[in-house]
Amino acid sequence: MNEVKPDPEIEVIENPSLRSIPRIIGEWGVTVLIWAFWVYLLSPLLSLGLWLLGIHFFYREVVVSAGYVEFFVLVRKLGLVVMSVFLLLRFWGLYNYWFFGRRNRRNQVEETSFESLSRIFRLPVKVITELQDNKEIYWPPHMD
Repeated sequence: MNEVKPDPEIEVIENPSLRSIPRIIGEWGVTVLIWAFWVYLLSPLLSLGLWLLGIHFFYREVVVSAGYVEFFVLVRKLGLVVMSVFLLLRFWGLYNYWFFGRRNRRNQVEETSFESLSRIFRLPVKVITELQDNKEIYWPPHMD
């Protein structure tokens, strides 16, 4: 049996007061990073445990306590609400159709002429046509 004996010439002196502040911060930083990485690697196990816990609670509340009966009652009420909203909107649409029908009550707007645009923007008609033909328009800001 080979037993390892420490070398008597090497003496380890543990004196934390001799460490500098940057070294202490560096050691703590590396330690925190490694622990955070370890927790990150364990997060799938945490997720699996929470899924199993959720399945257990679902089974206990829905199957054992007959919670599925309340679920079906809730679905029935929700169906009635959805059907009521659908019927309300359907009757509103029919009301609008009966009273307004296919009559177009919108006012037609005439096309804007080059002359009116030149009057509005205070530009010559030639510049207006050039601006309409361009893909991009650069309008420099006025410095008054």
